[in-house]
Amino acid sequence: MLFMSYSRQDRSLVKPLVNLLRASGNEVFIDVEDLDYGENWKDQLDEAISRSSRFLLFWSKHSSRSDYVSAE
Repeated sequence: MLFMSYSRQDRSLVKPLVNLLRASGNEVFIDVEDLDYGENWKDQLDEAISRSSRFLLFWSKHSSRSDYVSAE
């Protein structure tokens, strides 16, 4: 599985790549689509990161200032 770490402000840039990776047969975890509603999202992120074979970090001005990206 591929874990996508990015700032939500960059979602419009990241989403096409997610679609391409999925179309190529990759399993991709992206928070806005794969977190289960009503569950502890931090635990879900930790689990997804630990299950991932790759961690893809999308670095930008927004992500450099994101506490969430830093935590991931």
